[in-house]
Amino acid sequence: MRTYDVFQNVSESLKQSNIDFALYNRARSGGRTALTSEDHTKVANGPSGMSDNPGWKLDKWKFLPMIHTARHARPDAHWFVFLEADTYPIWPNLLAWLSSFDSADRLYLGNQMQIGPNLFAHGGSGFVLSHAAIHAAADYHTANVGEWDDTTDREWAGDCVLGMLLAKAGVGLTWSWPRVTTQSVWEQDMLRDGFGVTPWCHAPFTFHHMTPADVDRFWEFEQMWFAEVSILFVLCVSYLDDIGAALTFSQTNSTQLTYNEIFRNLIRPTLADHLDNWDNFAPDGDNKEDYKGPKTPASLPDCADFCAADPECIQYRLTAESRCTTSKAVLRGKPAPGTKSGTMLWRVDAAVKRMGQCQEVI
Repeated sequence: MRTYDVFQNVSESLKQSNIDFALYNRARSGGRTALTSEDHTKVANGPSGMSDNPGWKLDKWKFLPMIHTARHARPDAHWFVFLEADTYPIWPNLLAWLSSFDSADRLYLGNQMQIGPNLFAHGGSGFVLSHAAIHAAADYHTANVGEWDDTTDREWAGDCVLGMLLAKAGVGLTWSWPRVTTQSVWEQDMLRDGFGVTPWCHAPFTFHHMTPADVDRFWEFEQMWFAEVSILFVLCVSYLDDIGAALTFSQTNSTQLTYNEIFRNLIRPTLADHLDNWDNFAPDGDNKEDYKGPKTPASLPDCADFCAADPECIQYRLTAESRCTTSKAVLRGKPAPGTKSGTMLWRVDAAVKRMGQCQEVI
């Protein structure tokens, strides 16, 4: 693995004159000792990102320079895959997915997002550019660097700026959710539709907002799953060789890890009917005008009874402020002091039964 400074070829006048590069300039000249406590302060992520965070303000400038760095490193590569540090990739799924495309076409694959009229791939979810796309984008940017420096300075999201530039270069976005997502594996709703698509039989390429512990756990799960698939494949080949039959694999998802397999083998075993100090992300329903649930303060049994009375409710939680909220989704969630969460497990199993096994990867 090599590390590249994508700002190395950005003009010195821009880096010295634009305040967004202050953090970069200090880090380059003084290393870690030049960083201040404010540089490490976590701020809330609002409608326009983390505008008070120095790293966030610098981050938007990386997207256009990095397409040049990537192209220069491997100018004849077929595909260029861009990932954030907290994005987990499932490489076998990506290779299978890309095999259905031609890198000679101008392709921009990613999780569709929109700011104003601009459609773009969400950077944190991970995105892919084909050989033809990255060359078209880099060439177009080279001829219009000043214009796009002004655009980047004006906008707040660098992934949006890249999408704008790609559109100008004649590269449209191929909507790729749920192959790539904004959520971690614990926060992804795998049973219900999004953008008119049900994830269940799709093979995800990335999960975002994955902590180091999440990465370790999912990597172990992934390695175990693919190892078992390999063993099954070898056994089937050996058996069919013995009887002289042609190999026909009945489960096409045998070489791709689908949401179906992830939910059944990773998420479902971790669900419990009740967990203390846990947040399953059931939405804040009682702040809605049409909310008819138990009024706060409520008890967890009251919240459970309210969920049970709604045939579509699967999960519920009681927040630290004694607010009862419910959800039709099934999410693993994460630790949260003071919050209690519950799951109607029989409804989860009924939903999984309705979804069934996948005959093919969509």
